[in-house]
Amino acid sequence: MLTAEERRALEEIRRRRRRAKYQAIGFVAVCIVGGIPMNGRPIAMIPIALIAILIASGFFYNASVIQLVRLFRARCPRCANRFFGRQRGSRYAFGRTLWASRCLNCGLSFDDLSTAEAAPAISKSEA
Repeated sequence: MLTAEERRALEEIRRRRRRAKYQAIGFVAVCIVGGIPMNGRPIAMIPIALIAILIASGFFYNASVIQLVRLFRARCPRCANRFFGRQRGSRYAFGRTLWASRCLNCGLSFDDLSTAEAAPAISKSEA
């Protein structure tokens, strides 16, 4: 069972992860749009469009890098180690992944949020 503090911290990690993914997708989308041909040449070859594409892609790139750094530094609310990285001194000390849905050290999972949210609804209906 999750405590209120663990739930809040885990929701924050999940929100940061989702935000980082959307910003990375936004960067890729802006780059793809810049390559769409218009009148026989890419949109990025039009000077005003190039400026807009550079500003938008710079924004998305910087925002996603900042989010990724914050995400890699996120601490697990249960064990206080890095959520997406292995504990130092372990066999896989350099193992990091943003695809993990659970803490790589203690196993606290995002699935625990949905289980904990469903549990009070069941107990209220039984009462």
